[in-house]
Amino acid sequence: MNKIRPFHPFVILFSFLFLLRILFILKANLLVEEAYYWNYSNHLDFSFLDHPPMVALLIKLGILIFNVTEWGVRFATIPCWLFTSYYSYKLTVLIRKEAGLYAIMLLAILPFFFIHSLIITPDIPLILCWSAALYYLYQAIIIENTKSWYWAGIW
Repeated sequence: MNKIRPFHPFVILFSFLFLLRILFILKANLLVEEAYYWNYSNHLDFSFLDHPPMVALLIKLGILIFNVTEWGVRFATIPCWLFTSYYSYKLTVLIRKEAGLYAIMLLAILPFFFIHSLIITPDIPLILCWSAALYYLYQAIIIENTKSWYWAGIW
């Protein structure tokens, strides 16, 4: 007889919250800040007076694929959130194997991460890069995988 795996509720909840994010992104108007970031994504440069250029690059990529719409401007929040979840899961599994799904659920449910996966701000790529860098730093320092130093530096 097959046992029901305990991660099924996690998969259902994660899928529901993923679809909820997409629905909110499609239905909400741009915030003033997002329109400002879109404006400077139209004038790409190596740096800007008040923000780093990564958010502008992500918006530019989104509007090249999906045109100038709310979805095009905010599209990058979804892959950034998914990659953040991936690296958080991988790091948590390295520390404690059975806690990986709980890390993903916290990223899916906590208001800070939920809201930041709906609107495009400079925090979106920062959270992704920070979670990836922590993963590779843990591998480099604790597991002593010397190649991970390069990946930590890239992130």
